[in-house]
Amino acid sequence: MQPIVSLLRISVFILIFSTITIGGITAAQTAPEKKQPSVTNVCLDSLKIFGPDSNAMRVHYQYDIQVACAAPLTAKLKALAQVLSERHFAGLPVVILRIEQRGEKQVAFVDLREKKGLVTKYGHSASWSTLYFQGSSGGAMTTGTLVYSFWQKDYTGEWIDGVRFLYEGKPPEEYFEHVGFDNIHWRKH
Repeated sequence: MQPIVSLLRISVFILIFSTITIGGITAAQTAPEKKQPSVTNVCLDSLKIFGPDSNAMRVHYQYDIQVACAAPLTAKLKALAQVLSERHFAGLPVVILRIEQRGEKQVAFVDLREKKGLVTKYGHSASWSTLYFQGSSGGAMTTGTLVYSFWQKDYTGEWIDGVRFLYEGKPPEEYFEHVGFDNIHWRKH
């Protein structure tokens, strides 16, 4: 029985193949050409995003984002800011204002801005002042998430040496005692 089944399979294959090959032209030759997208080697850098653990007791590494190696430093910082805004701070703007030269060091100035009408998934008004700067734990988690994410201490490409956070263009420590945004946070290697 086995030899008959094998012979039958071979016969079916020959029949199908001979149907495809008519007059010496194969189906592969008559099919319209599909242009394959060219694949170029794109160099990507990974930037680490930090955030609070499930108990909001400490800040730890959570995930990476990818940015083009060739992107300017400002573009990398803006990509980082956008992800932090969208995924960690309910869409509240995290704006890269500028990079200042301080001697031989580069310092990024980042403005945390309010945005009217934002609501959390629980229906609460989303604002830096009420959600992220209040309370010892909340202030510490906000500070840690932003500082550690902007530091990128393990990143070996061109990066900032420090980061200074502002709230609506002014130093937040003037208004909120629980956030540790006083002065420049210098990157630790």
